[in-house]
Amino acid sequence: MTSVRKGHVAKSVAERTRYRKYIDRLDYEPTVDDTLTFADSDRGDKDVTQQVPAAARPVPYTTRFKSFLSVHWFDLLVAIFVFILLFATVDSKVDLARISTALDAQKETLKDLKSDIKDRTSDDHNQDLQLREHSVRLQNLESSLSKTSK
Repeated sequence: MTSVRKGHVAKSVAERTRYRKYIDRLDYEPTVDDTLTFADSDRGDKDVTQQVPAAARPVPYTTRFKSFLSVHWFDLLVAIFVFILLFATVDSKVDLARISTALDAQKETLKDLKSDIKDRTSDDHNQDLQLREHSVRLQNLESSLSKTSK
C-alpha cells in the first residue's frame, strides 16, 4: 500500500501481494469460539433478541412550540389574562398612591392656609378694635377740646 496515492485507483499486483503477506503474518484470533456449544432452537415463539430503539430525531423548535401551543393554548390565554389583570391592578395602586400623596400634601397646605387666614382675620379684628378705640379717643378729645374752647 503506497501512502502517496493521488486518487482512488486499484492496487497494483505487487501491492496486493505485499498486503496479503502482511495479513498472513498477523497472528489473529477467530471471533467465534468453536468450543462453545449452544442448544439448537427450533421454536420461534420466543424472541430473545434485544431491540435497540432508534435514536430520537431532533424536533425543530418551531414544531415543538406549535405542538405546545396546540396543547396548552387555553392555559396560556388564562395566564396572559391574569398577567394583564395583575399589571393593571399594580398600576392602579401606584396611581392611587400618587393621588393620595398629592391629596395629603394639598390637605396640609389647605390647613396651613386656613390657619393663616384665621390669624389674619384675628389680626384684622384687633386692628379694627384699635381703630375704633382710637376713633373713640379722638372723639373724646375733640369733645373735651370743644368744651374747653367754648
